[in-house]
Amino acid sequence: MISPETSLTFNSRPTTFDPVAKIYHLRSGETVQESILAIARRERLRTARVEAIGTLRKAKVAYYNRKTKKYEEHLYNENMEVTSMLGNITMMEKKQFLHLHANLGRKDMSVVGGHLVSGVVHPLLRS
Repeated sequence: MISPETSLTFNSRPTTFDPVAKIYHLRSGETVQESILAIARRERLRTARVEAIGTLRKAKVAYYNRKTKKYEEHLYNENMEVTSMLGNITMMEKKQFLHLHANLGRKDMSVVGGHLVSGVVHPLLRS
């Protein structure tokens, strides 16, 4: 269950252009994209900036290949530290659209990064 306590930050700009910051916490087992979009729908966000750190137990990351003009997806079934997650929420075809990029640290201290297609939180994701 998503709780509006700590850990995932949305900075949105209402029509008055006064920034509003809200912090949310995603718990173990939640999927990143579905949970963030559920928050966006509930809060009726039209635009927002998303930032987070934490840990994922599974992640699908994509890299855009300029030669083939296609995204290459890579699946990681391991605990990975989210050293940086940045993105935004915008409106597309009258629905909230989420675009995320992430840098994910591995046990061997290497880092993978790119477009975050999907992710499963474990144990938490926070700001």
